[in-house]
Amino acid sequence: MNLCVIIPVHGRLSLLAWTLDRLLMAGHKVVLVGNDFEAEDMALTMGADWVWHPNRPLGTKLNAGWRYAMEVYDPDFYLMGNASDWYSSGYLDYACSQVGNYGGFAVTNKYYLNFGRREKRLVDNLGSVPRSSGLVLTREVVRDFDGEPFNGVMDSDLDWSVLTNVKDAGYQLKVYRELDHKVLSISFYKWVNAYSYEGYWHRGVRMGDGRDWLREYFPDAMDMTLW
Repeated sequence: MNLCVIIPVHGRLSLLAWTLDRLLMAGHKVVLVGNDFEAEDMALTMGADWVWHPNRPLGTKLNAGWRYAMEVYDPDFYLMGNASDWYSSGYLDYACSQVGNYGGFAVTNKYYLNFGRREKRLVDNLGSVPRSSGLVLTREVVRDFDGEPFNGVMDSDLDWSVLTNVKDAGYQLKVYRELDHKVLSISFYKWVNAYSYEGYWHRGVRMGDGRDWLREYFPDAMDMTLW
């Protein structure tokens, strides 16, 4: 599987290190995009590529990473990564193997793990529409956008941006609604997250601390330390 993961970087370096290590250990190419010297040093030391770009507009920042990946690696598949997104064993292989004649692969449900002040809380957020977490696009799609599938002037809703752009270009996504392969998003009370964890906690399927579930699918999360 020839896949490249592109991750925008802005803080959360302790979590990024764990996320980056998981992807590199699985043999994937990883491109980080940001404007932080500490993050750049960590990326290059661990074996990822680094693209220097201001954090705003976020759409332009993401496009810079995707275009770099296309020009340097031109992989078969691209993954819209995030410092907080983890994928269970086998997910990315499965996603790429299932794309077929579609333009990409997306999940409709993911799990959220919140590291609170005193406890971890896990929720299963069932959905019915494609998510950006775990979104895989093919080389054909990315080439069609000349390596820039995001709206360059946008600073938010970039997941909506790329999904809409791909659809408007005439491509279809294969949507995965089963639960054999998991996608997990991690938040931490010390950080400001792009989403409100409490919202997902109250409308999702609460799993408490999810200890048994994490031990089965993401055992490294059990021992993860953040700062």
